[in-house]
Amino acid sequence: MINHRVVESSFFQHFATQFIASPFHVDAAPFDPSSSETWVQLEVGATQSGPVRKTGKDVLRVRIIAHCFARLASDRYTSLAIADQVAVLLDHGVIDLRDYDESGEPSIGTLTLHEVDIRDQSLALDESLRVDWQHVTVSVSGFAIEK
Repeated sequence: MINHRVVESSFFQHFATQFIASPFHVDAAPFDPSSSETWVQLEVGATQSGPVRKTGKDVLRVRIIAHCFARLASDRYTSLAIADQVAVLLDHGVIDLRDYDESGEPSIGTLTLHEVDIRDQSLALDESLRVDWQHVTVSVSGFAIEK
């Protein structure tokens, strides 16, 4: 059965094998950014949507947000470059869903992603309020369905 845990673990596994540009971590995991110039923080949310009329299979609506960070001391476009690499992985992506708590084999469903949205969240603030990080988000929605 496809649930949030299956979607999340399948996505993280896929991301880990495809993305090498920067360290990344899962939203709930502890992470110390002090030793990194860049990093990506991943969030995966899923909500039950009910069965599809034609097949009767349940669908999960999925929202993925990748927060891309770079130190301000880096090139101004570093976080945007990382976001572009994340966007290439996510834009209109199709990812096999596997239950890694069981065996990871065979594929039990598919996560289909739509078009990504990239937003620069860095703020140009008064120098006394300056943030130390560039922050760009890449978000995408999609759906997960059983095979």
